[in-house]
Amino acid sequence: MVLSESLKLKIDRILLEQRNAERIEHNGLSLVEKLILVGPPGTGKTMTAAALAGELGFLFSKFRLDGLISKYLGETAAKLRLVFEASENTLGVYFFDEFDGSWCRTWSFK
Repeated sequence: MVLSESLKLKIDRILLEQRNAERIEHNGLSLVEKLILVGPPGTGKTMTAAALAGELGFLFSKFRLDGLISKYLGETAAKLRLVFEASENTLGVYFFDEFDGSWCRTWSFK
């Protein structure tokens, strides 16, 4: 991957922290467990998530948000519950794709 120096430093820090997780937690510190990758299409968000998973030897699971959302009552929650239950039991990178403003505008939260 071709990265700016500042982005490379951030990714290297994430990798270093994850590789030293036991030592960090032993000293009473918390690990970063969640990341939000933001940018226009084609900037490498999915590739970055997959690369992080690969470098750390973690499972990489990609979920398209439109595949999780359902018009049937309870089905969306059931699908999301399965994903989050799996994430509690299996160390991995769980990547939610297409979670952007255009999706949010199509749903009314009133």
